[in-house]
Amino acid sequence: MAPSSSKDDTAKQTTNDDGVVHPIQTGIPPWHSFVFIAFLVLCTIPFLPSWEELDEMSALTVWTHRTFPNLVSLEALAAIRLGIAAVALGLTFFLACIHEGWDVFPNYKPHSLLRREFIRLEGIGTMAPFTSWCWLIYGVGFLTRGILVVAVLAHQHDWADKAALEVYLLENKYLLRSTLILWELTGPLAMLVSAVVKYVIWPQVVAGGKPHNLAGYRNQLQHNCNAIGSLLEVTFLGGMKIAFSHLSMPTLLGVVYILFTWTMATIYFGNEKIGPQYIYWFMDTTLRETTTKALAALAFALTLFFGIFSVAVQHFLHGGAHGDSSLATNLVFLVVGTRLVCKFKD
Repeated sequence: MAPSSSKDDTAKQTTNDDGVVHPIQTGIPPWHSFVFIAFLVLCTIPFLPSWEELDEMSALTVWTHRTFPNLVSLEALAAIRLGIAAVALGLTFFLACIHEGWDVFPNYKPHSLLRREFIRLEGIGTMAPFTSWCWLIYGVGFLTRGILVVAVLAHQHDWADKAALEVYLLENKYLLRSTLILWELTGPLAMLVSAVVKYVIWPQVVAGGKPHNLAGYRNQLQHNCNAIGSLLEVTFLGGMKIAFSHLSMPTLLGVVYILFTWTMATIYFGNEKIGPQYIYWFMDTTLRETTTKALAALAFALTLFFGIFSVAVQHFLHGGAHGDSSLATNLVFLVVGTRLVCKFKD
């Protein structure tokens, strides 16, 4: 999700007797935020899927399945998946290793104790936005699914040593499990990012009346193509399901992202002169109770979108009497889903 870049309102900060601003040095979150994170972890871990369940759901046939075999061949399925992966991972590499980066001005609340300074997103800093995490998951997920299809084709046509293919790819439990986890996170996270940009961030930026780049290539790819690609995968490519019982996975991912953000704010974006810096105001650890409430809202949003996407796919795309797929139904699902969460211009 792209952070806001407004310069309105000056944040309150601690000062000494001479009125000189002293930034918060550590940015340590309030105790109740730590308690909430610990609570999430304790509630999440017991409900994570077992290795046996992951193995059962990530069988090789799941990744080579085609919703409409007459329309999409195995070769086409591999080409499309690897093409999408190349775009996603190529953009990630470009932003982290080649692009000069960009500045973000944090939209802290008036009662924040953090200094308002431009935050430079470059190198590893380009992974600070939650959008970047979702985009990376999206790209790696399409890559692993594409590789598995290529491995099956190579096995069928004797393009490579069959024994090696079976050991390293086709029967590699770690690869198959990872592919399932990546897939179950890809669609829901993509829909969440696109929806937040369309209904929250874009209206706020437009209302501010300031120039923005939400219609630029990077934002269009990461905020729209992620959702479209996920919808395309579930409707016209593989048509994989998402287990509703795996609700705990996005919640745990949220915990990892929160810890990553707290760490980056101090050791990467912050320093002794300006103190910790956050690209999202709701990650501001000086807001006290508001900080914990924001964390709870993030965890709720992750879980909610996972549940909605899982139920929608199961009910509308796999709800037939015999589990049959309808070309018309899948097309409507793709179009309606795109219209609901994507925004391309003002």
